[in-house]
Amino acid sequence: MKRRILFILFTLWFFGGIRVLLLQDLPTLVFLGIGLTLFLLPVCRQKWWHTLLWRLGVVSAMTALVVFVIPPFPISPRTTYLTEPRSAEMYGIDYAAVVKKQLAELDPYAPPEDNGFRLLAETFGRPLFNDSDDRQWNFVCEYLDLPANIEPKLTFHSWWDYRESLSSEEDGIVGDIPSREEAAPWSEKAIPIVRRWLDENDTALDVFVAATKKPAMYMPPMLDDGPLVEAKRPGESPFWSMAINLPVRIRYRLAVGEIDRAWEDVLAIYRLAEKQRPSVWNTSPAGLSWWYIASASRCAEAIMRHSAWTPEEIRRKAEEIAEFQQPFSRDEIRTFLVNDRLVTLDAIQHIMNGSVKFWDDTNSFEDSVKQFMAKVMLRFCRVDSAMIYMNRFFDEIEEQFSDDSRQWSMEKKFSIENISFYTAKTAAWHGVFGGMRTFYCEMIDTLFSDSYESFRTSLKTRWAETTLTRLMFLLEAYARENDGNYPETLEVLGGEIPADPFSGQAFRYAAKETGFLVYSVGPNGVDDDGRGWDDEPDGDDIRRKR
Repeated sequence: MKRRILFILFTLWFFGGIRVLLLQDLPTLVFLGIGLTLFLLPVCRQKWWHTLLWRLGVVSAMTALVVFVIPPFPISPRTTYLTEPRSAEMYGIDYAAVVKKQLAELDPYAPPEDNGFRLLAETFGRPLFNDSDDRQWNFVCEYLDLPANIEPKLTFHSWWDYRESLSSEEDGIVGDIPSREEAAPWSEKAIPIVRRWLDENDTALDVFVAATKKPAMYMPPMLDDGPLVEAKRPGESPFWSMAINLPVRIRYRLAVGEIDRAWEDVLAIYRLAEKQRPSVWNTSPAGLSWWYIASASRCAEAIMRHSAWTPEEIRRKAEEIAEFQQPFSRDEIRTFLVNDRLVTLDAIQHIMNGSVKFWDDTNSFEDSVKQFMAKVMLRFCRVDSAMIYMNRFFDEIEEQFSDDSRQWSMEKKFSIENISFYTAKTAAWHGVFGGMRTFYCEMIDTLFSDSYESFRTSLKTRWAETTLTRLMFLLEAYARENDGNYPETLEVLGGEIPADPFSGQAFRYAAKETGFLVYSVGPNGVDDDGRGWDDEPDGDDIRRKR
């Protein structure tokens, strides 16, 4: 009898852990209990194979009930965040329909002619979207009111493709893109090499700039019938191409003295970061926007240094930069977080319901068995507890973002370094399958925590980059009015000077004999005396210096 009790306890631990089953999985506990009892009791005194068949039949029936009959999870806001609309294809919520409805309500750019994205599509055609399949391209054309068989009017070859065609000697002359500290003019030897690339692509870059001057530049995500996590945004590739290729021309225009034309290209990158905001629907592309701002700011700094602008002209340029200084609003950020929650919960229910394939080819019997075993294993993880766990996590994330003055304090329970220890710990406490559920959720928890910490940092970096560039312009205007002398304090510049987003205090500033240093303490919140990532010793301060 003791052996049977121990065996039952061991089996409960193996299938999910007593704690997990008792607190969160009572239906599974009941079915497993009945099945194990019938299996262990000598219900049949006939031949041994009769008993074996009986026991195998009962266990098979109980497994089938758990896998196919017991509902995956109860629909309630506690588990699903929403209760409508129901999914037609599986037991759950159609999160894609919810996101589509939100995007339709927020989309203010109905006329395709006013959309800079349409100008790109009708000029370059499908080659600009080289990673899109037929369905994606048809989706782009339908949204932008364009025929799918567009004949490209222009071709564009990126600087990186062009560099691959250069000889080793020419490639050595142009060198790598400079660090974030400076966007220097091309050297005299590099000018003819860059000019060859511009002869082929100047007109295309002009179209990029013209597209940013349209009232909007908007491309919604393609939300097909698959999981939301697979939603594709075909607009990202052209935008990224613009942001990384325009600085090449800016450096050329600096080298040949075309200062005002170089400034137009800088404003195009700033506009690109701003015009994309309406098309952002989750934190991933929103977090990327700081890179556009940083690239534009680096180029703006180089142009100002090599210009002969008057103090008044410099101040006008500073005001032009100020137009792009608006941070994401709290409502925008909450929309990103809500959509991230929907993506995550949608992914969990797709995985747990088997609508995400673990193997592309399931034609063979062996692969079908693998699919079945994966489904059995995941069913014992219990999707309802996983979704409740992730809902609580996103509640905490939204709390963290609701108050800018709060320090980030998400507890990270899991790391790659302690993966072996953590696996053993969760399995010992929760059982094998219960441990899988806990391990899965807390691993996702940690990955998301890191992601949102990066997102919050990127928002502050975006603000710091723009503000510091504007301050640098105002300091230079002051110096050109005062025989090259920079002010002792920032207050001399007049007006309200925003605080450093990473410290909540004033930006650090020091006037030098022939220049200045103004900086933010950066993401680590520690004053590294203005040292950046490429200094020795390094730091993470975000700086402008002269």
